[in-house]
Amino acid sequence: MKNLWKITLLSLLLCLPLGMAQAESLYISGFYGGHMIQEYQQENPEVEVTVGYEYFDSVEELVNAMLFQETSFDIMTLWTGNQDIDMLMEKGYCPALETSDIIAEKIGQMYDTIQDAVTMDGHLYAVPLQVWCTELAYDPQLLEEMGLDVPSSFADMAEIINGWENYPPEISEDYLPVQYIEDYPSWFLMRATEHYIDTLSARGEQLSFDTPVYRELMALQSTITDALNDNPGWEDLPAPFVSGVDITSSPGLHLVPIEMDGEIIYRGQMIVAIINPYSEHKEEAVAFLEWAVQHYSNVEKLYLFPGESEPVENSWYATEIAAWTKTHDALLNKLEACEESVRRVVQDELDIHEATLAMIEADRYAVSSEDIAVWEAVMPHMAFIPPTVFDLYSDTFYTLEFRYLDGELSMEQFITEMERVATMIRMENGE
Repeated sequence: MKNLWKITLLSLLLCLPLGMAQAESLYISGFYGGHMIQEYQQENPEVEVTVGYEYFDSVEELVNAMLFQETSFDIMTLWTGNQDIDMLMEKGYCPALETSDIIAEKIGQMYDTIQDAVTMDGHLYAVPLQVWCTELAYDPQLLEEMGLDVPSSFADMAEIINGWENYPPEISEDYLPVQYIEDYPSWFLMRATEHYIDTLSARGEQLSFDTPVYRELMALQSTITDALNDNPGWEDLPAPFVSGVDITSSPGLHLVPIEMDGEIIYRGQMIVAIINPYSEHKEEAVAFLEWAVQHYSNVEKLYLFPGESEPVENSWYATEIAAWTKTHDALLNKLEACEESVRRVVQDELDIHEATLAMIEADRYAVSSEDIAVWEAVMPHMAFIPPTVFDLYSDTFYTLEFRYLDGELSMEQFITEMERVATMIRMENGE
């Protein structure tokens, strides 16, 4: 009997690792998708999902890690701003996904510019998970409150900044031109140069700074004043212009176009998911991505798919309305039952409470119909491009910009030096 017990126990121990080995396994790495992975695990408990947070400064680092097996991810989430997914697609470092009808169908319904970013030569290689845009933007409601005109160009924005000290104190002292910015000449130079390079890159045009367009931007930059604000709490002041803010999380913002010949270009950002070509769990990886494209959040859908026009309420709205209604009903009952001597007091309490409804309704939507219309208007001009030379050589450009701003270089010398850098970059790229 004792021997039978030992044999049974030994059999169970031997079966345990075998069963674990047969369980479906998936290693998902990157810096995005935590909420999505959690939901997937809840719906698919049979899949053992391991989460990693590997980060690679460049696509070259990522490729080397895959080739030398320094990473073993099955799925990697990547940011297009620092990873050249075009290179990954071109060199075959991510398997094509169009064999999945579910993935192909869903991505085929997305905005054309999003589809273009994850396809090459008719093949689909990556799944978009999230898109956003951090281009220079303005708040039209704030400008209206201030009595200022809506800008249609960098020149209009420069005019507002340069006229700041001449505005009445209720504007010049209680607002900032640009959020968190004190040094406006420096900020304008860097943002104008970045937008200029982004536009050339998105259009596939040769990099050059000795051009009439860039010279016009530099001439405009030379007019920018510091727009000083003596308010000691300047960092907390509201500002009509913002830079580096995700307009999909602040959807009331509108983008400022740069003055360049040809089509206006705005640079979008994207998180995509790719499969490791050396993965031993490709089927499980495809199954996860199929699930992901069918479980986008309502907000994500609005920015990925045209025709998604249903506004998205803030998560707290229903609770706030329920609480407001409960209090409102209680006050109505109190007013009906109270004595005449306190009726005025109760009525005032009711009036104050009813006024709060407008505040709740004003913040009802995380994304409103007006916000959706703004996104739909800019999407035809959006480009989701790989890292530009500004991203890759930012220190070089910043060094020259600071030399110019410090007076070490004249404008002509600065443009000459910038053109020299552009020539070197073109030579490195074999152009």
